[in-house]
Amino acid sequence: MDINTMLNNFYEDNVKMSRNETSQNVIVVTPLVNDILQYVHERDKRFQIQPLNVGSYYSHLKVSRADEFDYSVVLDAGSFMVWTPGTPAYYNFSENREVVKTPIPLPSAPVGKCFTDIPGTIQHWNKERLNEGPACLTIDDHIIPIRVKRRFKALVSEAINRPDIRPYVDARRLSESPATTLIICHPHIVGDQISVDLTPLIKSHASFKSEFGWPRPGARWPSRAKIEEIKAEGIHLVAKHPCYWSLSFVMCEKILIDGIDSNGTCRKKVNG
Repeated sequence: MDINTMLNNFYEDNVKMSRNETSQNVIVVTPLVNDILQYVHERDKRFQIQPLNVGSYYSHLKVSRADEFDYSVVLDAGSFMVWTPGTPAYYNFSENREVVKTPIPLPSAPVGKCFTDIPGTIQHWNKERLNEGPACLTIDDHIIPIRVKRRFKALVSEAINRPDIRPYVDARRLSESPATTLIICHPHIVGDQISVDLTPLIKSHASFKSEFGWPRPGARWPSRAKIEEIKAEGIHLVAKHPCYWSLSFVMCEKILIDGIDSNGTCRKKVNG
């Protein structure tokens, strides 16, 4: 018996999630998430209703019980981002931890981070009066990560505070993670609780820079077709740092993993 067969047998016998248990948890999680995002969208239509299913469960890397679900919630920024030197970012935290305009610009974005440069987005938001009062996500020409994160968390908190959801769902405090994390305790789930991460994401479709060093010259994997598919998807942005947008490769990773074991290998199972 070769090593691949042994790993497959061990996975099937000892690791693979029970389909019944998984289906039971999905049946509970999906309508709750859909209801929460519908509420959020009705109050701020920039946050799209249909989430992107990401993370280990939806990539079929999750083993054992399906007790963690990850969704990316798209902030509709309207168009593709372009890499430019950009305008200086004159904002920072005040003493009371609010983001305010400042006379001194932020330092240049560190590696793996950037400022937004998405033509026309903020003008459109302002024209549609989507960007006023507590819904304001911007300063000058910049979409502010922490404002997006706080706005989204506030709307999610409103959504889960409704009587029909409140008994089953709680939200953790904001952290350095880009996600708003929900804890679901429900009589119909398998296990004590389910963790759900909802992460606001700008689908910026930014191109891969040469300094990223990808794809590596001479690499035999992934295929040329897969590389082109990943490049077409591009890089997106998540609000991990308060002032700089963090580059997100989550959708690229999902494309990369899709079909990875089509030749009978078991890399997903080993890495999971």
